[in-house]
Amino acid sequence: MPTEVPKVSGCEKCSNTGYKGRIVIAEVITMSAELKNLVMNNASSVDLITASRNEGIMTIREDGFYKVAQGMTTLEEVHRATNVV
Repeated sequence: MPTEVPKVSGCEKCSNTGYKGRIVIAEVITMSAELKNLVMNNASSVDLITASRNEGIMTIREDGFYKVAQGMTTLEEVHRATNVV
């Protein structure tokens, strides 16, 4: 794990973006029997989130933060990619 949060600085190789290549940040929900049952019974979003959390599901933003901690991307890029208006 890096001891500092990475910062971007551009160059000619990256067209002054600070990034080269791409990495996916994702939110994947595997429909377990419990989640399927909750959906089929019109459970509240709170109940769905709670069950998902209990199964270890990570949000897209959390996956981004995990990749920041690994030095794979920056906080700025995670915020840009996940800040849906």
